[in-house]
Amino acid sequence: MKILHLSINDIRNDTRTIKQIYSAEKNGHSVKAICFKLKKKIKKTKLIDYKKIKLVKPIYYNLFFINKFLYKIYTLLYSNFMFVKFGIKINPDLIHCSDYHPLFSATIIKLFCGSKIIYDAHELESQTTNLNKIYSKMVYFYEKLHWPFIDGFITVSPSILKWYKKFFKKKNSILTVNSPLILKHSKKNDYLKNKYKIKKNKKLFL
Repeated sequence: MKILHLSINDIRNDTRTIKQIYSAEKNGHSVKAICFKLKKKIKKTKLIDYKKIKLVKPIYYNLFFINKFLYKIYTLLYSNFMFVKFGIKINPDLIHCSDYHPLFSATIIKLFCGSKIIYDAHELESQTTNLNKIYSKMVYFYEKLHWPFIDGFITVSPSILKWYKKFFKKKNSILTVNSPLILKHSKKNDYLKNKYKIKKNKKLFL
């Protein structure tokens, strides 16, 4: 299966998406991704090949920084334009949307390519604390508009899943919590205890 990940975050610095790509490739799927190239210090991982990620550089204007509402609208429009532009060429079987932003472009790609859409809500998208009332309602109706095109739904907690089931039609849904990926690649299990001089009979809780 050919899978396309869409995100306005820089996937190279997004551990949740990195783990999802890694798991898909480990199970024999072909994965590509399109995301924004953000000005952050990227710590490279050996789990995935960054060459498979198409980085889109956002065009910023001072006006958007003055008005956060305009900036959010710009981000939504520009990201979807770029995702459609490059996504149709990939012709994916499955589109994985990280957060609500790529839902429009995923729907367009689906109509052109016959893809399936997985919507991965990393939080309760329309109710986050940094949204004003107007934009909160816009996100809610934006999700509502694209909900019929979504084939599967992923979120991070039972309470969020319960909320979506209450206000939206039921979808095939699963929970994927933000947990560390455990790799048994080293026999040195006492690294932290040795580093911080903790007795070996003491238990560690992270």
